[in-house]
Amino acid sequence: MVAAGGPYSILIVEDNPDIVIGLQDLLQHDGYLVSVAGTCAAAIAQIHDRRFSVIILDLALPDGDGLDVLKEMQRLDPSVPVVILTAHIAPEKTVGSLVKGAFSYLTKPYNREELRQTLQRAVGVKELAVKAERAEHLLTESEDRFRSLVESATDAIILADGRGMVVSWNKTASRLFGYDADEILGSPLTKLMPVRYRHAHEQGIARIEATGKSRVIGTVIELHGLKKDGSEFPIELSLGTWKTATGNFYSGIIRDISWRKAAEHTLRASEERLELVIQGSSDGFWDGHVLPGEHWSSPRTPIWWSSRVREMLGYSDAEFPDVLESWISRLHPDDRDRVFAALTAHIERRVPYDEEYRLLTKLGEYHWFRARGQAIWDAEGRVTRMAGSLQSVMDRRRADEAVRRSEQLLRSVADHTTAVIYVKDAGGRYLLINRRFEQIFSLTAERIIGRTDHEIFPRDIADAFRANDVEVLSRNTTIEYEETAPHTDGLHTYISIKLPLHDQAGVPYAMCGVSTDITERKRMEQVLKHHDSQLELALKAVDVGTWNWDFVTGRMCWSSRVERFFGGADEARALTVNDWLSRVHPDDRDRFADSLRRVSEQQGDDLLLQHRVLKRGGGSQRAVWTGQLIRDREGRLIQALGTLGAIEDESDPHSRDIA
Repeated sequence: MVAAGGPYSILIVEDNPDIVIGLQDLLQHDGYLVSVAGTCAAAIAQIHDRRFSVIILDLALPDGDGLDVLKEMQRLDPSVPVVILTAHIAPEKTVGSLVKGAFSYLTKPYNREELRQTLQRAVGVKELAVKAERAEHLLTESEDRFRSLVESATDAIILADGRGMVVSWNKTASRLFGYDADEILGSPLTKLMPVRYRHAHEQGIARIEATGKSRVIGTVIELHGLKKDGSEFPIELSLGTWKTATGNFYSGIIRDISWRKAAEHTLRASEERLELVIQGSSDGFWDGHVLPGEHWSSPRTPIWWSSRVREMLGYSDAEFPDVLESWISRLHPDDRDRVFAALTAHIERRVPYDEEYRLLTKLGEYHWFRARGQAIWDAEGRVTRMAGSLQSVMDRRRADEAVRRSEQLLRSVADHTTAVIYVKDAGGRYLLINRRFEQIFSLTAERIIGRTDHEIFPRDIADAFRANDVEVLSRNTTIEYEETAPHTDGLHTYISIKLPLHDQAGVPYAMCGVSTDITERKRMEQVLKHHDSQLELALKAVDVGTWNWDFVTGRMCWSSRVERFFGGADEARALTVNDWLSRVHPDDRDRFADSLRRVSEQQGDDLLLQHRVLKRGGGSQRAVWTGQLIRDREGRLIQALGTLGAIEDESDPHSRDIA
């Protein structure tokens, strides 16, 4: 509550309506008469019109520097205490304001009890000055009241005479310095200060006594006090003086500010760490304050952008000023509604804000960013501030797009192949299947993914699949298997190539399989094997030579009987087409080579070729090649199979049959 002698009038010079409301409630509750000014001009007008006991002054005002108000107050009435209430902790804004005549300073956010005690101290200083002026003729009447004020103060109050000797000492002074009153009364003030301050103090006392002028009287200064045990501690000292018939007297109100200095040091260290984090981070940071009376989305809303934000976008400070419009004007039109909806949800319903959007860079390109933020609300739930970070996610977006295209390509390839492709985890559950899998087994991916072979196939077939999968994972290698799977028309045979998939540590976590249906090929192999056996028996019976011409490799293979016909050893041979032509009669070679080239142009599947062969004993014999052309599903010629026979050359009486 207000000290004895109230009520006292206080002028609050502050433009933040929330702080003004808080101060009014506190001070009016404590019994002070409160007036408010929101600008320098309004404050100066009020101090000209009326007198105040104390002024609470903000330095950052819309129309100027609060120190101008302090200067004018010093000119009008230097005895009025001015308490600085500022958000700055820089020395030029705090201790510097004390040098310029302020009574004390408090930093925002302020501590209510600290403010109360500061105001009581300010009122006490004013009261002391008044009491001193009337000390000679009101001393007896005011002694009890003065002593009550001094002894109840939470700060140390010390009075000294013109020689600098202590003449009054309250209980708080005893607690701060460790001396009882009988130990300090009559002692010099220098006993309470470190050696480094004593010479300046003595010079100051001498100057006042000689000239009546002082550099520090009526101001608040920060020094260090010296305790009885020899330890030092930081203090805030308010000095006053008055004259009496017996000489000059001095008053000093001393406050221990150890805790405040520690808090300022901690805050400064925290801000330095934050600044280092901001400078060293690859992220950008922003901090916005809502303008009084305007919506948070106003383009004029002040936003502090860190240098990293501009660096990522390529703009200078002038090109990207500290207002919301800098960001709004560069937000991609397709992202605007979504992002503002997310901001509104955070501000109005406190939904976490974490969004990705595109911003236009100076190069004219849109880059992707991730923004996260946190708002601050006042007691009525109105947003007053919001800060957050901005992180470039362009590389991740490009990587995601590359992965997406790669997955699309892989899916397209997998879905358009005739092979069955699938992936199973280490437990045998399907992670992926292709379209061919769905078509063959008439099951959709939704019914397959997450299930095992034992939930899809008969037990014996599922057991075989699982055994092969486990072997691939345990051996950590690619293995080829021949497996069977049930179709609507019966069991089909597959060639399955199975390989392990590895995590970043190289440990197999899944198995991928590519299975090709070879049922038809197996059937054809069986048929051909049966036909080959029958043909071999037949050819042995008639002693006819057989041959095989592979159009893919260009190789020619014939049986030992054909080789004997050409006069070679009794063994099968593998030759090229040129080797074949070398056995043809020189006069027929060109014509026969042309016949071979035109085989690929034939429309039918029957083959008939003829040429003469020189005989060892002289003369020639005619060779007749008969066979069947074999084509693939697209009609491409891949092979010719047939037999070789011989007929007599009518011009050669010695000709003979191949047999």
